[in-house]
Amino acid sequence: MAVDNRFGPEYREGDDVEPLVNRSEIVTGPVSDWATDFSHLEPEWSADPYPIQDELRQRCPIAHTGRFGGGWLPVRYADVAAIAYDTDLFSSRAIIMSNIRPPRELAPVGGSPPISSDPPFHHDARKLLLPGFTRSAVSRLEPATRAFCDSLIDTFDGRDVVDAAREYAQHIPVRSSRTCSASRPRTGRSSASS
Repeated sequence: MAVDNRFGPEYREGDDVEPLVNRSEIVTGPVSDWATDFSHLEPEWSADPYPIQDELRQRCPIAHTGRFGGGWLPVRYADVAAIAYDTDLFSSRAIIMSNIRPPRELAPVGGSPPISSDPPFHHDARKLLLPGFTRSAVSRLEPATRAFCDSLIDTFDGRDVVDAAREYAQHIPVRSSRTCSASRPRTGRSSASS
């Protein structure tokens, strides 16, 4: 996908509707200095970001870029932890490095809670999701998930070459989420009891 085609028509210039998001100029081209011009979209970063991060830890532990409307990249654990727990100074509203940034007014909810929400909303949004990830909730899904995984692997029998990502891995999260919603007990009154 070309860089100019990343955004749907609702985000392009010329629309008569007031935009719901803040857009920044798209900056392309090679990174000039990872400490002052980083981009997670560069092939060098995609191929192996670890040497870049190691070098940044030594000379500039919190990098900055003007790309994507501006952003910061802490590369030391202590800095990442300090930022994550300082919700008074740092918002999770725009955690995705993109040329589209949600407006400040969207905090504390964010665009895709709970990952993009701030306290106190984050606590309540997270609390809604946690029951589905308890040990007992996940263990109830295990037999069906194992059976589905086995059925996918069975289709590889006798083959020398298999694309594990396309023919196996991409199906599991989708199928598991369907299994999860199908196996969840329904609450409320049924039409028969009304």
